[in-house]
Amino acid sequence: MRYRRLLTDRRSCRRIRRLSSSISGHDTRSLQQLHVFDSLTNEKRPLITSHDVITWYSCGPTVYDDVHIGHASCYIRLDTMRKVLLRYQNKPVVFAMGVTDVDDKIIRKASQTGKPALEISKFYERQFFDNMRLLGVRDPDCTLRVSDCISHIVKIIDVLVRSGHAYSTSSGNVFFDTSSWPCYGKLAPLETTYQTDSPVNHPEKRNRKDFALWKSPSRESGEVSWDSPWGAGRPGWHIECSAFCDLLTGGRSSLTLHSGGRDLSFPHHCNEIAQSEALYRTAAAAGHPWPAFFLHTGHLKLRESAEKMSKSLKNFISVEHYLENEGTADELRLSCLRRHYRDTVMYSPEDIALSRNQLALIKKTLASIDARLEQSRSFAQENGNGTETIVNEVVSASNRFDESICDDFDFPKCIDTLLGFCEQVGAQVSQYESVGLGALAACRDLIERSCETLGLMQTQQNSVAQKELLNALKEMRDRVRDFAVGTHIQGLSKTAKRERISQHRALIQQCDSAREIINKHSLTKVTD
Repeated sequence: MRYRRLLTDRRSCRRIRRLSSSISGHDTRSLQQLHVFDSLTNEKRPLITSHDVITWYSCGPTVYDDVHIGHASCYIRLDTMRKVLLRYQNKPVVFAMGVTDVDDKIIRKASQTGKPALEISKFYERQFFDNMRLLGVRDPDCTLRVSDCISHIVKIIDVLVRSGHAYSTSSGNVFFDTSSWPCYGKLAPLETTYQTDSPVNHPEKRNRKDFALWKSPSRESGEVSWDSPWGAGRPGWHIECSAFCDLLTGGRSSLTLHSGGRDLSFPHHCNEIAQSEALYRTAAAAGHPWPAFFLHTGHLKLRESAEKMSKSLKNFISVEHYLENEGTADELRLSCLRRHYRDTVMYSPEDIALSRNQLALIKKTLASIDARLEQSRSFAQENGNGTETIVNEVVSASNRFDESICDDFDFPKCIDTLLGFCEQVGAQVSQYESVGLGALAACRDLIERSCETLGLMQTQQNSVAQKELLNALKEMRDRVRDFAVGTHIQGLSKTAKRERISQHRALIQQCDSAREIINKHSLTKVTD
């Protein structure tokens, strides 16, 4: 008799898992059923590619200042979309990100601080990825930097010059000739007549719409340059991403997805499309748009401000300040995902508090399910009056979650489904005296897999243990270093201190290595 009861429970659980396979990460649906809004066509289209690999390129940061939660909102959303593709995929997904480590803003900061430009960009790039990891954002499969790809950028510019789509000047500048490409202007506002990345009245430009591919060195201190067929200089802003995408696809016009913030659509993405289409000599009219899909995320704004959060506007909250003073990674992620990825996130302490309450509901529901699972009577009773009701709720919620995911990554509806399920099932688990083991297990599985897909509650399990370990390592490291340099010895002469440091040099070097590890993974920095 008990065997029959357990068998019934197992059948219920298998039925739920089969019908909710998209949540459990073994979806049998193909990408043809995932529809994505393409900024190029302004419509939702099925994500279909004839290529063996899904290649996805995302514009990354310009690394010259602290990372703020405006940046984070974009990359949290893209990270969640990436989780969906990896879970729903029927083909490998390769995600690459470009890092602008050569730029006017970086050079300007180098001039102000007296530090080398590439040293500044390296520091802030490391900070960017450290902060993204703290927020649970996965590293890209491939990181591409301007300084690492100069030769390929020069090669692409040379192809454009030779094919008549770009021209060099006597001073060593190279501009893209917008008049040479009739398809120029995709993603550009209708009223736009010139580019914002170079002066309208630049004497060497043939056309107000033309934009820089290669820039001759300025007189500003901190300037960096490389040799090229047109003289020493550095790449313009837009050409770098075309070169990165060309490297990602192996020189083919086969890029599946391109993403970035909405503010990049013009002039950056508009110019990037023109360059790449001219490079590959393809156009939408020929049935070969580049890229196949363009995704743009909305901005993050402070609720009391009408402007987007921006480093240049100095109205930002750094990621480190947020995590130390305002909220957790999960609370920020949930706040970002409650708005559609194409919409603006309005940030406020009240919004973070709402996320905190919603996360508490999810945890409370899981705790309630766990309490029922621990009750041995679940093994000794029939499925009872609550089992069928809960089974139906799991199946219904699973289907709604799946449909929302496939409808252009509609995470707000996914969250509504998850929270509604937690409220309803949490009440039902407490209401019914007898609930089958399989139904309870499926409830927990659905909630956990939903959170995993959204990237929620994935970092908390290790955060407390990691903090304790880092604190212990910091304390031990400080004590070892104090011993090595003789801080604990009263009246130690300078000569004796130098001899002691020389004697324990290897130990001090190990302490320095430990300091770098601590500073990489902790918000509290160690200095000597």
